[in-house]
Amino acid sequence: MTPNSPEEVYLRARADFAADTGAADAVSRLEAAARELGGPVLSAEAMGAARARASSPEALVETGYLLAVALRDLGEVETAFGLMNEVCAARDDPGLDQFRVVLGLYRDGADEAFLSELRGWFYARARARRAHTPLRPRRDAHGGPLRVAFLGWDPILPFYAALLVPLLRTLDPARVRPIAIVPDAPEQALAPLRALGIDARGLAVGGPWAGERHALAARELAALELDVLVDLGDCLGPTAAIPLHRVAPIQVTWQNMLGPCPDPVFDALIGNAALYPGGPVYAGKARLMPSDLFVYDPYLFGEGPPPPAPAPCLREGRVTFGSLSALYKMGESSLALWAKVVRAVPGSRLRLGNAGFADARVRARVSAILARHGVDPTRVDFGVQSGWPGYLAGYQGIDIALATVPVAGGTTMFEAAYQGVPILSRVTPTPLGRIGRWIEAATGRPGTAHDDDDSLIETAKAWASDPGELARWRAGARARLDAKRALDAPRQARAFAAILAELTGAR
Repeated sequence: MTPNSPEEVYLRARADFAADTGAADAVSRLEAAARELGGPVLSAEAMGAARARASSPEALVETGYLLAVALRDLGEVETAFGLMNEVCAARDDPGLDQFRVVLGLYRDGADEAFLSELRGWFYARARARRAHTPLRPRRDAHGGPLRVAFLGWDPILPFYAALLVPLLRTLDPARVRPIAIVPDAPEQALAPLRALGIDARGLAVGGPWAGERHALAARELAALELDVLVDLGDCLGPTAAIPLHRVAPIQVTWQNMLGPCPDPVFDALIGNAALYPGGPVYAGKARLMPSDLFVYDPYLFGEGPPPPAPAPCLREGRVTFGSLSALYKMGESSLALWAKVVRAVPGSRLRLGNAGFADARVRARVSAILARHGVDPTRVDFGVQSGWPGYLAGYQGIDIALATVPVAGGTTMFEAAYQGVPILSRVTPTPLGRIGRWIEAATGRPGTAHDDDDSLIETAKAWASDPGELARWRAGARARLDAKRALDAPRQARAFAAILAELTGAR
């Protein structure tokens, strides 16, 4: 089996989700259909045959969700979104709703009208679930530090490891006692956090439709007598139903991708000021952190990042643009914009790196889209990175990183900046579409974020015309950002603690 082929991606999805979702029967139907058809598991024919075998709406939900996860990881976002429309129509579940929202955010051409409709659908369904029994815990004034649970923690994910762990480590213990709640975590998964002095605890949650287990988990959290629950689900995790039970007097959502808060589930949204410019949609609930914070710390767990390499343009005599983003973010909108950039800079190349490019079918699909937008396939290189150090080493061959659209990669952009690679980002009207503004403020690199294609392309031409400046920026970036992190980590902790104090009335 080809590494990272559709079949292998499917099998990984099966291993990840079948145990939690009880989808064994769905898996069997799908694989039996593929065998009979003599084709790949994720072919349209196999999917249709497997769904035809589904003997109940329950079986259809399991099959559709499992397929949607695998299709997303192959970059087939539109097909996955269509499947989730059927799944969510068949079952009312907050976890499934959140996954549909995530896919909607990554759709090509997801404009503000579509996002507004998606936002309204998601929050209307969330409010309708208020039939969940609110626990509404109350705590007497205790005079000690605020007990704050961060729900949805995953120490494996780079975003949490490099951006959120610094917050927990620098909060003043006299004001805030943080507790990292890691869903369905074995003890060994908690050990890295505990080694850093963080109070990390597991919580049995189960899959996205484990409703009864969610209720039990909510009661377990309420028993901690929290002052504040910080939900880190960000429309991604398996914990979506838990805040509906109101497990703490104050509940906030952290960097929520949709922006506005579903009243009365959350009392506030806490996020970077660059991502949430305000407006009536936030209904006064946004509590904003400084826009220029740089707290990314890749040294917290395991092996650190490789040192920045010299700018490849000095060695090759030409500029290489590139992206190491996830396949599901490299849709036609991203590739069309990147094609404009490459065409505007004579002699430049485009390097795309992702484990999925080990599959010739994936490479062919991406090459065909770029060719349709005027980029000769001979100007495109595909890299296949494995493991975190290998992935970061992919930046050794990129002079200027290109962010995806309409959703930019948050962790990806911080990683590129720390490897000394400047970034060009097209701003779009969602929090994740504005991450370029955060990166520009945090790194001090003017010209990172752009409101239109023409401005971005002109900046690409200007940067590409000065290889010496690219090399100097690259050589000094890490020392600058290390010095900034030393100042910004405690600054972030103070700002966060002040927001919690305001929300709880603590002094």
